[in-house]
Amino acid sequence: MNPDRKKLESAKLIVVKVGSQLLTCADGYPDHAMIHRLADEIAKVKQQGRSVVLVSSGAIAFGRRALHWDREVKTIAESQMLASVGQARLIHAHSEALAQREIEVGQVLLTHRDISDRLAYLNVHNTLRALLDQGVVPILNENDAVGYEEIRFGDNDELAALVSSLMEADLMVLLTEPDGVFNADPSKEPEATRIESLRASTDEGASMSEIDLSGKSAHGRGGMSSKLQAAAIATKSGIPVVIASGRKDHPITSILRGEDVGTLCPAEEVPLEKRRHWVRYGLKCQGALHLDEGASRAVKARGASVLPVGVVSVSGSFQRGEAVEVIDSVGRVIARGLAAYPAAELSKICGVQSAEIEQILGYRYMDVAVHRDDLILETFD
Repeated sequence: MNPDRKKLESAKLIVVKVGSQLLTCADGYPDHAMIHRLADEIAKVKQQGRSVVLVSSGAIAFGRRALHWDREVKTIAESQMLASVGQARLIHAHSEALAQREIEVGQVLLTHRDISDRLAYLNVHNTLRALLDQGVVPILNENDAVGYEEIRFGDNDELAALVSSLMEADLMVLLTEPDGVFNADPSKEPEATRIESLRASTDEGASMSEIDLSGKSAHGRGGMSSKLQAAAIATKSGIPVVIASGRKDHPITSILRGEDVGTLCPAEEVPLEKRRHWVRYGLKCQGALHLDEGASRAVKARGASVLPVGVVSVSGSFQRGEAVEVIDSVGRVIARGLAAYPAAELSKICGVQSAEIEQILGYRYMDVAVHRDDLILETFD
């Protein structure tokens, strides 16, 4: 048995994400048989003394069916309306299936703001922990009914990864249509082979160019690329990830027996410290600092603080403490970090020595634009 697979047998807290395509039939109507098979799996996992957090897509798809909405969704308001109608039906379907197995559920709807705001982040953690302590299965979804672009996760794969990190889960399982990651589209290439194990950030089994990342579902926003990005977020937090088919019999319990199911993305041996992980993945960048060549070298080579003297220009609108991208002299994002000054004030001190900050602004909060302790370097494979 793969030793990384063997470790999964001891997982106590598992975050399971299920996508819209699995929860709907080919005609777009809810697949209640699949919902009950998933409930069976969750019940078996809980009988083993483990805890489960379920991240479930499907609200918009369920809303379309409820309202017989066969035309294109053209506006954000229409999408949010469908999500509002569909979320009620989605949570009812999960709740009813799990209630038949004597399991209570708790609904939690989130936007990215709930993760990026530190106090809200802690409140989400406390709520989920209280639910798990009572034996309740939290069912999470992005709050599509109120979400807009600036506070969206992008998809529930990312939400599952951030919640896994938030809760310090032992395992994240992404249930999808194919049984893991393949080196080509298995529906088109009969010779396509499943990759048993790979690093989400640096693939050890095949080059990323050989992995089929195409194909979003008819009812969802994600795809294999989204799942690998989510896996990178989780594994950098020290959490292993398995991408597997939800159509196979007993996928979750098979994974927890250490069986060769789906594609395993092992946890990073040296994960990011929790706060640095939150800065890197839990925050959305509100702007960017563009550096000259010397500052670019200092940041890339030594992880040095970003000094005002090395900043050529500022873009975006952000306040002190909000996340920004750090862009080198050739236009590549080399780091992300927390701005020490608002965008308007940083624009005034671009290119000046730190000793001149107070003379220009009338005060000096810090000598840097981004302190190295608040700076997370990008990795390039």
